Amino acid sequence: GQQGYDDEYPQHVVDLSPFYISQFEVTNQLWDQVMQWAIARPDKSLAERSNYTYQFDSMEYVDVAIIANAYRKLQIAVDDYNDNPSDRNRSEYDKKLAALNSAIAKRDAKVLEIEEYRNSNPNFPINYVSWSDAAKWCNAYSEMTGRTPVYYVDRGLAGVYRTSKKDSLVDLENGYVKWYADGFRLPTESEWEKAARGGLDGKLYTTGDTLNSDLENIGSTDGQ
Repeated sequence: GQQGYDDEYPQHVVDLSPFYISQFEVTNQLWDQVMQWAIARPDKSLAERSNYTYQFDSMEYVDVAIIANAYRKLQIAVDDYNDNPSDRNRSEYDKKLAALNSAIAKRDAKVLEIEEYRNSNPNFPINYVSWSDAAKWCNAYSEMTGRTPVYYVDRGLAGVYRTSKKDSLVDLENGYVKWYADGFRLPTESEWEKAARGGLDGKLYTTGDTLNSDLENIGSTDGQ
């Protein structure tokens, strides 16, 4: 039977240009080092700094759906109370407000936990990163190391992608990417698969058609 999702089939041959890929995932320490540089831009004069600084917004995505849902329920309760200021509707409003505040408090605690985890595990891979922050970080790493950035905000490749409002890069097109630049970028799906296969073609796993349970990172895997 089919293993995997419908959009992963049918298997087919893909020709790839040669590419380099990092041997290891980006560590918490490297992520932070590049991010701090990107936010401060010590390489620029004070006068021009504001035009080159980066903004990262990954932490705004933590529990965002839960908070949006709680806020929506509160809005309904507010409307109901405005239509009919009964004791019952007032009680519902109080409950929904408390639920929203609780969701925000939990999110804030989670963000703190993520940041503490990063600080105490400098050599572990970075996590809780939005796709847009990953693209911006690649650009920052490129600029920090004197390479040409890969991601831009326009088809003319004039504006380097350094800041974003939430979700603004979801529709990034091929035309916004300088594929031939020597800067850092995320691997394409095919490049990632080629690297992840570890040299094996037509096999289910990097170990062949069977998976050694010691190597699984699924189900009840603890931590990173």
